[in-house]
Amino acid sequence: MSKNKLIIEMTIFTAFLFVAFSLIIINEKKKDFLIPKVDKKLNQYIEENYSNIKNELKINKTVYNQKKSCFEMKVQNKENKYWYFYLRYKNKKIASTYKTDYNEGSTILSHLEKNLAKAIISKQYPDININFTKKLNQYNSSVRKKLIQNDNINTLNIYNISVTLTATQFTKNELISLLTKLNNYVNKENYNPKYYNITISNKNNITEELEIKKLQKKFITTNLEEIISGIINNDESIKSKFDFEFNYTN
Repeated sequence: MSKNKLIIEMTIFTAFLFVAFSLIIINEKKKDFLIPKVDKKLNQYIEENYSNIKNELKINKTVYNQKKSCFEMKVQNKENKYWYFYLRYKNKKIASTYKTDYNEGSTILSHLEKNLAKAIISKQYPDININFTKKLNQYNSSVRKKLIQNDNINTLNIYNISVTLTATQFTKNELISLLTKLNNYVNKENYNPKYYNITISNKNNITEELEIKKLQKKFITTNLEEIISGIINNDESIKSKFDFEFNYTN
């Protein structure tokens, strides 16, 4: 390649980089220029659609979300910052996550679930998960208030605990012992789940696994021996009697 040709190609490449960089700068400036206008539109949208709850909302400034390629406003509850929803503006259209995130409370419930699980996890039970049994708007006003204020939620009978246990063998005595110890631990930590979802793996037979779903906490205290006997004998009638499910997997 001749020296002149190389210089020409380098000049063209440099010019190309300059133009590309300039376009990026222009686009960024354009977004910054549009933010106040979009912010005004989103605030107007709140006035038109959420005026009945506006006093309880903290309205953050609009920003540009690079990952979602849209303008975005985060709207939080004044009392609990983990209860929020988003307004997003793209292609002259506004999309809201209000229904799922705020009305149904997915943001605040998800935060509470993680915190509740984190507080009860131990070396003995390292993989506990917690899930609420209803959406926020399905609970009565008293329960909703406690959820929003994060007021002793662990004592409320409104969530389930999912956990994996290991047995050396699937015998009546061992299964009773496993579930009793789990329930005693949960009681000691002052937790009050509505029901348990329990997966029990057989340490000495990795192809054998037992799933127990929606087993109410009260039955572990009052009817555990009958329940475990039914599970061992694969008695389907106890499912309807105690309103839970069990099955052997693998």
